[in-house]
This record gives sequence, C-alpha cells and structure tokens, in this order.
Amino acid sequence: MKLKLAILLILLIAVAQTRRINFLGHRQENETGKESGEEGHGNGEESHGNGEESHGNEGEEGHNNGEEDQNNGGEENGQSGTGDEGSDNNGSCSTGGNTGESGNTGESGEPVEQQTCKGVIFDAGSSGTRVFVYTWPCRMFNYANPEIEITQKVPSVKVNPGISHYGDNISGLREYFQPLLQFANEHVEEEIRHRTPILLGATAGMRILDWSQQYDVMEEVRSILRESGYLFESSEWARIISGKDEGAYLWLSVNYLKGYFSSNNIDEQGKLVESYTTIDIGGASTQLADDINEKDQYYLTYDDEYSTDYHTFDTSIYNISLYSHSWLYFGQDQARIQINNFLHNLHKRSSSFENPCYLKGYKDKFNDNVEIVGSGNPNDCKDLIDLYLLGFNSTCDQCSIQESYIPTIRSDSKVYAAGAADFVSKIFNDDNDYTWTQFEYFDEFCSKEFDENNKNKYYATECFLGLYVQELLASGYRIPSDTLIETGKINDLEPSWTLAAMFDQIDDNHECTDSPHCNFRRHLKSWRKDSFHPSMKEHKGKAPLSNLMP
Repeated sequence: MKLKLAILLILLIAVAQTRRINFLGHRQENETGKESGEEGHGNGEESHGNGEESHGNEGEEGHNNGEEDQNNGGEENGQSGTGDEGSDNNGSCSTGGNTGESGNTGESGEPVEQQTCKGVIFDAGSSGTRVFVYTWPCRMFNYANPEIEITQKVPSVKVNPGISHYGDNISGLREYFQPLLQFANEHVEEEIRHRTPILLGATAGMRILDWSQQYDVMEEVRSILRESGYLFESSEWARIISGKDEGAYLWLSVNYLKGYFSSNNIDEQGKLVESYTTIDIGGASTQLADDINEKDQYYLTYDDEYSTDYHTFDTSIYNISLYSHSWLYFGQDQARIQINNFLHNLHKRSSSFENPCYLKGYKDKFNDNVEIVGSGNPNDCKDLIDLYLLGFNSTCDQCSIQESYIPTIRSDSKVYAAGAADFVSKIFNDDNDYTWTQFEYFDEFCSKEFDENNKNKYYATECFLGLYVQELLASGYRIPSDTLIETGKINDLEPSWTLAAMFDQIDDNHECTDSPHCNFRRHLKSWRKDSFHPSMKEHKGKAPLSNLMP
C-alpha cells in the first residue's frame, strides 16, 4: 500500500544509517539547488471534512474554522491512471556536488548539506483542493542520514470546490489550478522547480464519481501537472488514493510528530510501547487507523472481508500490525445527504418533510419541488444517525459502522481525531482535548429555534454536525465515554496525511539499493498492490439506508 515508503522514511529517521539518502532515491548528480527561506519540514494540513452543503444541489462546501477552510479527507479506493510520462527523470530533490567527502559543494556553491529540497502536494478533497509545499534538507548517499527537522509551518492554500465538481466540465480544470500553481511558484524558486516533485492525491469526492468521469478528470489533472514545470515522473503521482492509504498516512504522520517512532518507544519484540489511534472524519468518508493487538489480528484474519485492512510489518527494527479502514458515505457531508434522501423517500408524495437534525423553523429547498423543514429534536436525530451508522442489527459486540469489525479502543487509549472531529470541538470547547460526553452542548443547541439573523453560513448545519460526530465517536467507533480525544496541532503543526504520502510516493518510483531496510519494502507490496486495484464495492458501493428506501 501507499504507506510503505512513509514507514521506510520513519525507519530512516529513527535509526542512523551508514549512508545518506535523498527522498527520490537518485544519487547526487550535478544539479543546482538554492537554499530557500524555509528550512526543515513543516506539516500543515487542511483538517478534513467539516463541510456545509447547499441542499438544493447537494454540493459540498468545507466548514471554516476562522482561519482556513476545513476540507473532507475522502476515502475508498479509486483508479490509478494510464500512461507514464516523465517530465524530468534526472531531477528530484538531489542537489549538485560529488558524492565524496562532506564539505563538497553543488553548482550553487553552497555546501551540499546546507541546500534545501522541496516538494509540492495537492490534497484534492470533496469540498476543495489544498496545496502544500514541504521543505527538507537535501540528502546525500555517502554519509549518515540526518533526522528531518519539522520546525516550521507548511505553506498551504485552498480553493473550492473539489475537482469532482468538474466531472462534466474538465475544461474548467486549467483555470481552477491556476491559483494553486501560482501559490506553489511563490514558494518554490524557479531554478529548482524542474527537480521539485509535484503530486496530487484525490479522495472521496472523486471516488463517488463514475469511472468514466474519474478517468477524464484525472487525465486532465495529470496533463496540467506535466506542463507545470515541476518534476512529474509518473501518472501515479496524481491519482485517487484509497481511504485505507489515507488513514494509514495520517496514523504515520501523527505518531511521527508525537515522536513515537524513536528507539525509546520500541520494546524487545519490536512493538511500539505507545501509539495513537487516529480518526479522520471527512466530508464524504471517515477513517480509523491503529496499531492492533493479536486478538484483533485474529478476528481480522478470520473474516476475508476485512483481512486486507491490516498488515504486519516485521523488520529488524519494528513489528507493527497496522489496521486502517475507511467508510465511504460516512463523512459528515455525505451522511447528511443520505439521511435527507432517506427522509424524502419516506414522504415522496409530500411537498415537504421534517428533519429532526435541523433547528426548529429552519427551511431550505431539497429540490425544486420539495422543502426541508427543521423540527429540532436531538433525540430523534441521534436515533436516525444510529440507524444510518449501524442499521437495525449488529452481529457482534465489536461491530460498528455497517457491522464491520473494528479494533478495541479502551479508556486509556490515546486517540487523535482530525477533520470534523476537530472543527466541531471548537464550537463548545476552547481546548484541543475533549471526551464525547461534552457534546451534550448540542442537546441544548439543537432544541433552539432557528435564528434567521444569524450570519454564520454554517449555523444551519451545526446541529447535525455536532450530533453526527458525537454518535460516530460513541456508537460508530465505540470510544469509551471517558477516553480523551486529542485534536489540533502537534508541536505547533497540524498533522496531515500528505506528510507521509509525499515521501512514500516519491521514493516508490525507484529501486531500493541504498538502505539496509530494503527488504522492508517487500513486506509492504501485497497491501500496496491491493490498494491500486479496488473492487467496485470499495470504490463506490451502495449508499447506507438505500435498501430501506420505499
């Protein structure tokens, strides 16, 4: 799966190697490299998924937390593309200079170890696309691999809507990408763009499209990136990533930023002494990732349907069994869409229908002929959400969303949540940490009358958002009521799946000949290969509650 080089990256960080490596795997040839004004990795992220949506056209729009729009993370498997056009195969983040003694200089005249490499990555979510510019010290092959310094914020900017909205209008994508590429150009010097990798990962918004629209959009995106002047080596550098990958990438990024891949957090069996369970609630889907125990491994292995949700990475250093699963249609935007569709189908012959998840007095068009009317009943709303999440039956004590098996989350588990779970806490909580019991705030809020004078464009959907996140955490993920859920920045940086994805994908295009952990790659290939060839069920499937509709 796509996480393999992300884990390899972490191995290289945690353990001093005898040879230095650059992220693209190229030996250092004569190339120009100037030191940028930014040093070290930053790790900004667009928090996923807090989108509002216009009920008339069911379009997704990311919630804004007052600083930056928060965008859906997206999920489930999509297709990789066709073709493999390289734009500059001798580029990469390598810099000039010989591979000899330290103190060598590149064409820029700077010592090689002082030169800076950059990478550009787009997070193409359902409600918008955000571009990140990562910065790191360039690597050499001839001496020890330095630890990556993540010390500064990562420049990023977002445009709306998501690229999935161009499924029927791909000609509009070039204009759409102009401000994103302009932003990247402002943060990447012209003389190093030809060796600066540019990547794009599309998430759940694209997975919901039909295959032909996916293909058309992604081919146009690849064409734009090939002509951007940046290093675009392979069609896979712009693809629809799987939800499983996205969940694993976030897990890697969070635990990396927490310092949990350091040698003092590894026991004699190679297990992590401590690690975070990560949850991401996006606009179109949600993910859970965790380092699981032997009991969870047994159940997941026993059921073929979920056996691909985890993989054991057994190397000379680590023995990690990482579980990652994604549920399409269970992001907060899609959940609201599907519940509205369900209620509408129960009242097909009516010109309006009530939704208990909207404030009393709220009205909006569902379509040209039907109106949504809020009834403001938090208990009825929770029952409706639980029906959406769990259906009428659950076949096992540890079954959750769509009766799928999930690892046990205990009271003392460390949990980090991103996306809507982060945004919604800011409504009632000044801190970054909370338990889901604090969502009782929404019981009172959702019983209020709708205020037409409230200018907050997300005001109308905050009731549903709060109750949905609460029920997803409590009933869907079965998080104990006293488990502390952490959100927000880690060491002044917001974790993002893009951090792990950047280095995984770049290095994946090159043979592993430089690291003593090369055999580590072979352990990962089965999961990676599966993620490139999604089944139709993983790709799209049937929306929840659809089998209950009249």
